[in-house]
Amino acid sequence: MKKFSLLLAATSLMAGCAVPINYHQRDAADPQRYTFPDTRQTVIVSGFIDRSYSGERSTFDGSVSGAGNVELTVAINGSTALRGTLNGNPFSGNFSGNVTGGKWEGHSVTAICTGTRKSRDWTDVKCPVLIDDQQVAELHF
Repeated sequence: MKKFSLLLAATSLMAGCAVPINYHQRDAADPQRYTFPDTRQTVIVSGFIDRSYSGERSTFDGSVSGAGNVELTVAINGSTALRGTLNGNPFSGNFSGNVTGGKWEGHSVTAICTGTRKSRDWTDVKCPVLIDDQQVAELHF
């Protein structure tokens, strides 16, 4: 009977230990300056990512389950030129995505992003930014 009670108590502890998580974080990249060689025009490229997540974290092993997203916003000379969602979950570790369809002064703007998990609480995100297929910055979050 004692073994059964201990087993029942251990099972109850393991099964009922999930903590709800609602998470939002904004990370901004340092602005970068780029001068086009042909026109000598200088632009300042900046941006941020918003990570949001809703789910549960197990108090037993720290694992996380649920759903989330990562949204990228890129500004050129202070004006929003590109906004879109990256594929993957901000807590899964690795995610990536091409955000296309942006415009700045009639030119196309694209970002090619990758996120690589470095630790349980940190994912390194790099986003090269292209204007008309020419890389003008690499934003780091």
